[in-house]
Amino acid sequence: MIIHSPPEQAQLIRIAREVNDGKTGHVLEQASLLIDELPGVSIACFGLAFKANIDDFRESPALKIAAKLARRYGGRVKIVEPYASELPAAFADIGAELIDIDQALETCPIMITLTDHDMLKSIPLDERVGKVAYDTRGIWPDQPDNREASRDVRLAS
Repeated sequence: MIIHSPPEQAQLIRIAREVNDGKTGHVLEQASLLIDELPGVSIACFGLAFKANIDDFRESPALKIAAKLARRYGGRVKIVEPYASELPAAFADIGAELIDIDQALETCPIMITLTDHDMLKSIPLDERVGKVAYDTRGIWPDQPDNREASRDVRLAS
């Protein structure tokens, strides 16, 4: 509502919105670079919700990023969203699959955090070692360096 007021009265808010919208493109670009380094392996996108610990997907940047990745990489993309019983309509007919955390940890060498749900924060390091992670939410500060994990995943493939 404020953004749609006279432009001279909402410049700061409009600029903040533009910066936030640009972050989505940046995350998508960085995730794609990482995924392209490891062709053929499964990708777990953790979280679709607008913010942590809720089931509201409206206007969610996480959902937009995951859906774009799924359109680009198809069935390689696995979605982990503890607050969903099925994937939203944005994922219809593009091959992505909703899986649980345990399945993602067992089958996905690439992990991308998009929402900082508490249950994702609690995934212990020993279950993340050897994975290539793009932690957009800073929930895993102890995650090992991606270069080493990426090399290990390539060798195992």
